[in-house]
Amino acid sequence: MQRVLLTSKLTPPTVSRFAVDRTVICNQVFLAFESKVVLVRAPAGFGKTTVMAQLFERYRQEGTAVAWLNLDEADNDLPRFLSYVLVALKNHLRLEADPDDWDADLTSDAGQLTAHVVNQLGQSNVPFVLFVDEVEVIRDPAVLAFIKQMVMRLPASAKLVLGSRTIPDIGLGRLRAHGELLEVVPEQLRFSSEEARLFLVQRRGLSLKPEQVQGLLRSTEGWPTALWLASVALERRTDADAFIAGFAGSATAVADYLAEDVMASQPAEVRDFLLKTSILTQFDAALCDAVCGRNDSSELLSRLEGGNLFLLLVDERQRIYRYHSLFRDFLRSQLARRLRDSLPALHRAAADWFLSQGRPIPAVDHALETGDLAFIMPLLEEHAESLLNQGRLRLLTRWLEAFPDSVEAFPRLRLLHIWAVNLTRGPQEALALLEKVDPAELGDAAALAQFYAMRPTFLGMRDRVDESFALGLERIQLIKPEYVFPYAILSQTLANDSIILGHYSEARRYADQARAAQTGSTSVLQMSMAGAVDGAIDLIQGRLRQALAGLRLAAGVSDENILKYGNRNLLPGVLLAEALYEGNHLERAEELLNLFLPLTQNLGLPDHLIIAHSVLARIVERQGDPDRTLEILTQLESLGHRLGLQRVVASARIEKSSAHLTRGDMQAAKEQLERASEAIDWQEVSSRSYVANDKITLKIGQIRWMVRNRESSHALASLKQQLTDAGAAQRHRRALKFRIILAEALQADGQHKLAMRTLAKAAEFGAHEGFIGSFLEEGSRIQDMLHDLLRSRQTETDYRDVDPINAHLIKMTRTRPEIAAIAAPQPGPTESLTRKELQILELLAHGFSNDAMAQKLFVSESTVRTHLRNINTKLQASNRMHALAIARRLQIIA
Repeated sequence: MQRVLLTSKLTPPTVSRFAVDRTVICNQVFLAFESKVVLVRAPAGFGKTTVMAQLFERYRQEGTAVAWLNLDEADNDLPRFLSYVLVALKNHLRLEADPDDWDADLTSDAGQLTAHVVNQLGQSNVPFVLFVDEVEVIRDPAVLAFIKQMVMRLPASAKLVLGSRTIPDIGLGRLRAHGELLEVVPEQLRFSSEEARLFLVQRRGLSLKPEQVQGLLRSTEGWPTALWLASVALERRTDADAFIAGFAGSATAVADYLAEDVMASQPAEVRDFLLKTSILTQFDAALCDAVCGRNDSSELLSRLEGGNLFLLLVDERQRIYRYHSLFRDFLRSQLARRLRDSLPALHRAAADWFLSQGRPIPAVDHALETGDLAFIMPLLEEHAESLLNQGRLRLLTRWLEAFPDSVEAFPRLRLLHIWAVNLTRGPQEALALLEKVDPAELGDAAALAQFYAMRPTFLGMRDRVDESFALGLERIQLIKPEYVFPYAILSQTLANDSIILGHYSEARRYADQARAAQTGSTSVLQMSMAGAVDGAIDLIQGRLRQALAGLRLAAGVSDENILKYGNRNLLPGVLLAEALYEGNHLERAEELLNLFLPLTQNLGLPDHLIIAHSVLARIVERQGDPDRTLEILTQLESLGHRLGLQRVVASARIEKSSAHLTRGDMQAAKEQLERASEAIDWQEVSSRSYVANDKITLKIGQIRWMVRNRESSHALASLKQQLTDAGAAQRHRRALKFRIILAEALQADGQHKLAMRTLAKAAEFGAHEGFIGSFLEEGSRIQDMLHDLLRSRQTETDYRDVDPINAHLIKMTRTRPEIAAIAAPQPGPTESLTRKELQILELLAHGFSNDAMAQKLFVSESTVRTHLRNINTKLQASNRMHALAIARRLQIIA
């Protein structure tokens, strides 16, 4: 199914010649230098779009790069939304890829687009402003999450201007708290006395006295649309005083006025044209001709445009129009009352026209309004599977749920609906729908193959692994390999179940079986899923280097630029982010996690939810943002409750406990452990090889708490047993974690030599595979021990001639000032640091947080982060502590 991008959505509306310059609001926006986001929020008719269009033109005239995007209901679909965002920004950001050239697979399409947008936004240094209008139509969580990520990645030189009737759920509270949000509210959009005079007298040319202007201003309360309606009426009246005395600017009065005054004064053919074309969101003359059965729509549209009948020119070049939203709503209500019997024929004409233009999505939307099942169902059968492959899951679900009884009679559509529900609302609802399907009624062998693959797959997604595996073994015998999708997806389910059950060889065999079924197939999704199986096993077994190599290939990213080509699949991509975190490639891991977080929330896969949120929380913790750490983990816990996934809930609480321990809050950490123990049977979880719970278990959390609570002697026996069990189960990454905690416990118990020998053994394994994250996430005591271990292995005179273990220890201890100063290369001239960067260094040396520095310097927190990145680059430092050590050694700061 070809994606058709409408240029009208990317074109700002033409500002009416009657529009009043909203100078006060525009100046306020222009002076809001620290605001990342400007939200223009008000009900319909308050002139939000006019203000935005004026801002757009003013920025453009001053040489700032600008882009415009007008949203509609169809944009509740991540691939479509991203396509338009990318095209809107493409010319400004000079992006390399054209979305029309990308294949339509869900993961490559959405992932490619997301990667390009997020990465290019973060790297742009040229000032630009992106305008997005009618944001209130967006309700899809994945789209809202992406907008939130986009806002987070905006550089200091960029601004996002949003127009909305409601407050969008994109984390505005955080922006407001940091002074990065400017809100333009209805009270500011109401016309002032002077603006009302300019509009009515100068722009509209009405001969009104000052008291008459004030009378209209009072009755309309400055509502721009009501003043416009009044001005149109006054053009044809001589009794201005009587009209003004009786005019009310309420919504009811406006509707009454439209019915009695505007429509009544139009010729019959114009009224007929207005009513019939109101079914269209946007239209040109050709579409109007098709719907109305005429051939002069171009002439009629020009007449309407000249008559100021609420017709807005959306795209001047292609002559695409839309009605003012209030007028459109009025026309549609009138159409339903006056021409109800004509509605099916009007929508059928629109559907036929869109089909002739190769635009099936609006065609199906209009077809659904006809109620003609003989027309609708073949269209759905023709295009539904293509939507599933594209990942247009919410749109597909909406289509198929429009006529649920009719879909029941079409086995293929019924099964597509269940797949779509599974991937939008989760496997629990999909399982309930599946229970109502009688396989004897399916008949078609291909449909039966889909049916056989569903239940074990959904059970696996619900963490019902034993049931999933047992049923999957039975069902795989009933599916011929020629039915590639169901055979491959069930093979992948068996592979994932086998990992969890600890049968690693069998898991690899099932993954190979899925690959073999797709020989010659172009399904990137299925091939990358098989790569994710291998990567998960490699991570569990501690083969980090092999995991990184395989997951990079499966996820479709390069080593040089992790987001240059985008992700190929969510499943290996999240695992790759965890592997990168383990190797201490934090920036690259964070980029991937910001990309994948909304998709994990959409799909609701337990392991990927846990990994994505917990790893991002650890990275944020390392960056020194404890509030956001807890925010991410609370979000994970909330998702677990909403999806009915108790392992997710319990895992979030274990990670919260660890975060509280880092802050020294022993009581809060203990409470989280107690709540985690009540959520699920941890003995069962620990006995399974869930990749997400390799290091997140109740036992690890309890032992960690005991060690930090000076109860190390009580923890030692359990630690040694856990270490032995992990090694016997080939879970070498878990064994590494227990060995690190054992070293800390021995040190706390006064057994220093044994503690250092234990840590040395862990460091030897870490050096061989490149593990760093598992060490550093344990905090300062382990870092102190690593430093001591390095000192014991080398002298200051031979630090450059080190063995691999020493080299790895240097990597792990480079956050410590004394080691950083020894190991760091010489920086360039200190004159390259700007005055602001020197101020940042001074504040950093005095222990100020990013937020505190931002308040001190009257800049945004993102600006502080930009300065810190520049400082690290100029001083060739790996992080802020490293930069401080170098700056002190070079006497840049005291």
